[in-house]
Amino acid sequence: MRLLRPLQCEAQRLRSLNCKSLQIVVGNTYCPVPETRAEESRCGKYKKTHSWELVAKIVPDLKSAGSLSYKSAIEAQSTECQIIQKVSFRLHDTFLNPLLTTKSELNPFHVSSTHQTSYGYFNAGIEIHMVDGTTRTLQHKLVLKAGGAQSVFNIEEPVPLSCRNFGVELELVSSKHHDGSELEHADIKNRIFGGVVELHGDTSCWELAHDSSIECNSDQQAFELVSPKLTLDSMGLTKLDAVVSRSQSVLPGLCVNADAGFHVHVDISDVSLDEIKRICAQFVKFEDVMDRFMPQSRRGNNNKYGLSNRYNKILHKLSNEECNERILSCSTLNELGNVMNPTTQDGNKRSSRYYKLNLQNVIWNRQPTLEFRQHSGTHNSTKIAKWIQFLLEFVDSSIRQANPDNFKNERNPEFKQKKLFQWLVTDKHVKKFYAVRAQELMSPSVGWNDPE
Repeated sequence: MRLLRPLQCEAQRLRSLNCKSLQIVVGNTYCPVPETRAEESRCGKYKKTHSWELVAKIVPDLKSAGSLSYKSAIEAQSTECQIIQKVSFRLHDTFLNPLLTTKSELNPFHVSSTHQTSYGYFNAGIEIHMVDGTTRTLQHKLVLKAGGAQSVFNIEEPVPLSCRNFGVELELVSSKHHDGSELEHADIKNRIFGGVVELHGDTSCWELAHDSSIECNSDQQAFELVSPKLTLDSMGLTKLDAVVSRSQSVLPGLCVNADAGFHVHVDISDVSLDEIKRICAQFVKFEDVMDRFMPQSRRGNNNKYGLSNRYNKILHKLSNEECNERILSCSTLNELGNVMNPTTQDGNKRSSRYYKLNLQNVIWNRQPTLEFRQHSGTHNSTKIAKWIQFLLEFVDSSIRQANPDNFKNERNPEFKQKKLFQWLVTDKHVKKFYAVRAQELMSPSVGWNDPE
C-alpha cells in the first residue's frame, strides 16, 4: 500500500478567476492484476486481482475561467482559494487501515489519492474537510473495469481565505500553584518576556508571559499566551486549536475575567496609507455593530484597555459623514494616529495604544500590524477562530473597496449589522455565528462578562 500523497503545484498568483466556481471530482482509475502476481486477501480466501487508485481533486469550473487554460485556472485557485483542510478516504472494513487521511501542510488546495488492491468493489466514502469547519461527505462506487469512473460535485460558494499573516494574544487566568511547564510539550515557551507578537521572527513557538494588567484573586495568576506568525489556512487554525486545547488540559482553573482580552495583530506590510485610512473609516463606521458581538464589559468605553475609537475625544461629537471626512483627509500616519488613538484625558502617552483598533505599532515602526483589542478574553477555540476570520475578511474588504459611504445618523444597529455582512464580511458561517452571538448577548441573563 502506498502512502497518501498530496500532489503540490507551484502556483502563480493569478487573480482573474472567481473562487466561487469550484468542483470536487472523485473517482477511481483501474488496472487488472494477473492472478499469478496477485496478493491474497487477509482472510486468505481471495486473490486481490484489482488495482485501483481512489482520487479526490479540486478543479475549476472552466465555464467561468474565461481565457485561462486548465493549468492556469488550477494554479489561480490553488493560490487564492485554499479552502481544503484535509481529505479522508473511508475504505471497506476489511482493509487493514480503512480510514486514510491526507495532510495539507503546504498546499491545502490539492489532489488527494490512495493506491490500493482488492478482490472486489465497494462504496468508498470521501470526506472533504473545509477550513471553515464544515465537512462534505461524498460516496463513490468503485468501477473495476478499464477507465474506472468519476463523478463531479459542486462546491457552494466558498469564500476565499485571506492570505494575510496574523498573530494572537490570549489573556487568561489560572491557578497560582502551577508553573505551566507541561505547555512546553505543545511548542509553548514558558518564560517571561516583554514583547508582543513579532511578525518578522521565524520562531514557530508560542510564548507564555505574566500579565500584570489583569486583576485576579490571590490564589490565581494572570498570563498572556502569544502566538508566532500564523496564516488562515488549515495548519494555522489547527495549530491554534491544538495550543488552546493543550492549555485547557494542563492549566488548572483556566478562566477569563472582565479585565482579560483577546487581541489580534493583522499584518499590513503591503498596505498603503490610503488603504489604512479605509480600514479605520470602516471600523469607526461599524464599531457599534461589532460591540453587539461583545459582552457589556467590552462595549463603548467600558474597558480601559479597549477604548472606543468612535467615541474618542476627537470623533465622539461628529456624524458618520464627518468621521469619514476627518479620517480620510489625514495626510500622514501620525495625523491618522492622533485621530484614531488620541491620548486620554490624563495625557498619558501610553494610553494611545489602548484602543479597540490600535495603530501605534505601525506609527512607531515597531512592526507592520494593526492590533484589534475589542474582543473579550476567551479560551474557546470557536470564538477565537471566528473572530480571526471576521477581522481578516474585514481588513481585506476594506482595502479592496472604495472609500465607505456614510450612514445616516438615525440608522439602527440591526440595519448596520445587515450592511456589515452584506458589504464587508460575506462568509455565511461567520455571519450566522455572529447573528446568534448578538442575540445571545442581548439576553438579560448575560451580565457584564462573557460566559465561556
